[in-house]
Amino acid sequence: GTWEVRNFSVAEKVEDKPVEVIPGSYHKVTAAPADWAGKYLIVWDSNAHATVSGKDLIATASGLTIANDAIVNNETVNAAAVTIAAEGSNFSIKLPSNDYLSCLKNSCSTSAVAFKWNIEYTANGVKLSSVEPDASNNGAIYILYRNKGNEGFYYRCYTDKSSNSAYTLPTLYRFYAEGETPEQPGTPE
Repeated sequence: GTWEVRNFSVAEKVEDKPVEVIPGSYHKVTAAPADWAGKYLIVWDSNAHATVSGKDLIATASGLTIANDAIVNNETVNAAAVTIAAEGSNFSIKLPSNDYLSCLKNSCSTSAVAFKWNIEYTANGVKLSSVEPDASNNGAIYILYRNKGNEGFYYRCYTDKSSNSAYTLPTLYRFYAEGETPEQPGTPE
């Protein structure tokens, strides 16, 4: 018979390594920071959402490369960044369009003036909730990602849906400039 030489590879176990800071990149928020003010990506799957279209907050950048809970900074990624700023004891969320993200029940919208948000880290994501109750006084309104099956996936503002698995809290990635180090994860309060 004849012998045929084939290329092959041997799988090696790679030990978990600590996450290294990638200069000028976005890192997943894994604990409440001392101060929420900063530049962020609002992410679901591999998409960053920062554009209001109709009632929805839709993807501004798609197909992001996420590795070790970090997203490398580039022009496309930066174009999808929102700015969170302190507004007294609350926060505003400024979109790349320079409008502020605001909400009504079942609808994301934009405003020329700062809309006030509460921000709270949880193990299931970051709660972005309105300071003012909705018009029907049903409590705060939350930005939630909704899996509506054949009707699509989107972020929209809803009253509390924490008991419904079709709704998911956002994941935030915070920007760290070269030389800055992400805050170490701690215990959520």
